[in-house]
Amino acid sequence: MNPVLRSSAAHLFVASLDAPEPDDGDAHHLFRVLRVRGGESVTEYNAVYTKHLPMKRRLPWKLIGKVSDVAIPYFRKMDF
Repeated sequence: MNPVLRSSAAHLFVASLDAPEPDDGDAHHLFRVLRVRGGESVTEYNAVYTKHLPMKRRLPWKLIGKVSDVAIPYFRKMDF
């Protein structure tokens, strides 16, 4: 397992990775229940579930996934 994921205090889904903000329920759980403090690592995810969609609606998401599989490693390699 990725050491960053293993050392995270919590994992949550967010609507946008560009401006990751937990919703009110997640924020309450993070800060009141788990007692996550400033400076602790929290892993944020952004996901789209497509299996229930018709094929026509799934294709753009599959294309985005394929492009990401190539683009993300390239951007990391080029230090973007």
